[in-house]
Formats: sequence, structure tokens, C-alpha cells
Amino acid sequence: MAKFVGENGLTHYTDKVKALIKSKTTDREGVKNGVAMLDENTKIKDNQLWDATENKHGLMTSEDKKTCQELKQANESGALVDVPIFEEYNNENVTLIENVTPSSESGFIMFLSKMNRFVLCIIESGTGTRKYYKNWKEMRKEGFGNGTPESGSLYSLKDNSKPMLYIGNGTTITPVTQGAIESISNGEIDQLFGK
Repeated sequence: MAKFVGENGLTHYTDKVKALIKSKTTDREGVKNGVAMLDENTKIKDNQLWDATENKHGLMTSEDKKTCQELKQANESGALVDVPIFEEYNNENVTLIENVTPSSESGFIMFLSKMNRFVLCIIESGTGTRKYYKNWKEMRKEGFGNGTPESGSLYSLKDNSKPMLYIGNGTTITPVTQGAIESISNGEIDQLFGK
């Protein structure tokens, strides 16, 4: 069963992070090895800051830097994305263009059910002819991988009246039914903080 963080859970998580930060800093303000004091504009004075380098921690611990670097690499590789959004579900047979990789800004993403893949559709101005591209520049970064639905990944069909959520099974996508996914509970979020 897939899980996600709902709006209430995200608010709860944010509150937990704020409380954790406050608990780690309140008794350390303005003392040796403590935290910096704020000026009248709620800014940290420049003389209380130093730059972090690859070899010397500054504003973050080396563990924090490592985590940030891992998250940055995961984001750049396309591993961290919101639920990918496609705009049309189509069951027609089409011919795919394979040797060109346009930008998704030129068209819209659609799912071809007979081919079981996501493609970029560009409508030519003037003629209205649709062209279907197997690959596009941002496909991994936008969460579509190599175009085939990934098992357990969620996809959202953009619909102005009512968006539809789909789940991939490694071959195709199917509509998410009630009970197929559940929100992460506040208790599960609390466990992330070890309390």
C-alpha cells in the first residue's frame, strides 16, 4: 500500500520540526558554543557567522552537509519529484518520434494506454497536427523515468473538474481506488523524531 503525507500531516511535521529546533536552541542563546543572537531586525550579525567549506563545518554539521548533498543529487537525478502530472489519457494507436527530444514546455504529457507509456504531445500551430515524442528533455526530472509507469509510483491526470490519481504497476497505470493509499499518521511522523 502506498503512503503519502497529507496536508494535516505536513502541518504536524512542520510543527514538530519547529519544536525540535526551539528545544535545541533556547537555552544556548548567546553562550559559548551556543547559538547566535539576533539584532533589532531579527538578523544574525555578520561577525557571528563564518562560511562553511568542504573541509570545515560552518553553518551546518558535516552530517547535515552530507544529507543535503545526497538530497541535491537525488533531486537532480529526478528521484525526488511531486506526483507527476499528465494531461490526457489516450487509447489510440499513434506513431512515436524517437530521434528528437523537445522540451515539455512545447506541449503536454499524455498516457498512451495501447502502448503503456507516457509521451510528449505537441500540436503543430496552423495545422493542428499532433506529434508524439517518445522522449523529452525533462522526462526524468518531471517523474516519468523512461516513459514506462514505475511500479508503486503515483501519477495524476490533470482535470479541471476533478483530478484523477493513478498508480503504476511496472507495465501500465490503473486508477487508485479508495483504500489503495493512506495518509501517514501523526503518530508515524512522531516516530521519525524518536519521541
